[in-house]
Amino acid sequence: MAPVLPAGVRFSRSKLTWALLAALVLLVVGLTKFAALQNRGPTEAADVAVTIDAPDEAQLYHANVPLAAGENTVLNALRAAADRDGFTVRTQDYAGLGAMVVQIFSYHNDGPCGWVYEVNGVSGDRSASLYHVSDGDAVHWFWACHG
Repeated sequence: MAPVLPAGVRFSRSKLTWALLAALVLLVVGLTKFAALQNRGPTEAADVAVTIDAPDEAQLYHANVPLAAGENTVLNALRAAADRDGFTVRTQDYAGLGAMVVQIFSYHNDGPCGWVYEVNGVSGDRSASLYHVSDGDAVHWFWACHG
């Protein structure tokens, strides 16, 4: 079935095909640039509040952590706190997805239960190694069970 065009407008099939192909290319390029902007992180140094709550909801840690320019991720904030204040953080890397935190202090992920984070009260939507934070952000790590 041929596309319906306004009266007086005529396109050959090849012109219409090329127009649709050009529109598709522009859409793909635009979405690629949009995705790149969404993943671009802050480049300035930041001071981030890090809070960690145990599985029993007791607060294990709370402090402000300085991050160097270009190191502004949730995971780097957690690691900086651990390095400075001497507690354990372990991660597991997943190709293309980033790192997953599998242990904080002595608490290891266990089945459907493990460590999750929020930034400024909003649940993280990607690996902590890929989530960029800005100066003044609050990172909250806590234990959650899913399922």
